[in-house]
Amino acid sequence: MKPWDNDKLLATVIAARNARSERKQNSFRKESDFLPDETESVVSLLVNSLLRKYATAYGKPFPAITSGAMRKLSEMTNNGDLAALQQTIERAVLLSESSLLDRDDFYVEDLPALSSRPVTLEEMERQFIGEVLAEKKGNLTLCAQQLNISRQTLYNKMKKYNL
Repeated sequence: MKPWDNDKLLATVIAARNARSERKQNSFRKESDFLPDETESVVSLLVNSLLRKYATAYGKPFPAITSGAMRKLSEMTNNGDLAALQQTIERAVLLSESSLLDRDDFYVEDLPALSSRPVTLEEMERQFIGEVLAEKKGNLTLCAQQLNISRQTLYNKMKKYNL
């Protein structure tokens, strides 16, 4: 409103800037808190997708997995060897007679040291989607079903990873 009070205007602008800064910091804290949950979610999706793949391939019922087993498989993903993770899950599904897979059902061989460059979860996701695309010979509907995601999500991930 005219005429304005410069001191009041300055106080309002400073208060707005401080409020914005505080919201930004709170938002960053929430994102930081969310990231490990997001990582667990992606690992869980990956493991469940592989369990579904091999249960279907071998005509077995889809097995449940204990939290201890999920932690063990999650630790495997940290080394970045997706092929070893796939083999471990395939072996467990094939050999187990139980509908609940526990930590001991997943035998992990001593793996050779990989390159010193850390492998990110995004790189693993890109590799896995690429392998499924190759396995399904580019059939996007079958790929999306195998990955347990929508076709649109598959399109977005393919664009993101240049697949």
